[in-house]
Amino acid sequence: MSSVPGHIRNSPERLLIVCVVDGQQYTFVSTVQPPLPPFEAGEIQINYDDPSQLASTKRFHGTVTNGQLTLIIDDGVTITAVINPPHDIGHITGAGVWNVN
Repeated sequence: MSSVPGHIRNSPERLLIVCVVDGQQYTFVSTVQPPLPPFEAGEIQINYDDPSQLASTKRFHGTVTNGQLTLIIDDGVTITAVINPPHDIGHITGAGVWNVN
């Protein structure tokens, strides 16, 4: 499994995740439910087996607990981040699309 750092931005019902793999920028633009309160995250980790997983529309589920955001995308990609301020939302779901810039 490969791992790259990334960045995340959020609004109540959206997440934007950005990372660079082999010199190319990938973005994951998604909707999320339930809505999330504002947070900041330093570096995040994106774990994947092959860059081809970072393409097309994907569904995900995850958790926001004890200040830890964890997303598990339906093809096995995982995204983790420590968020500040820490929130305890519980289970989240959503869908998004990967783009290569």
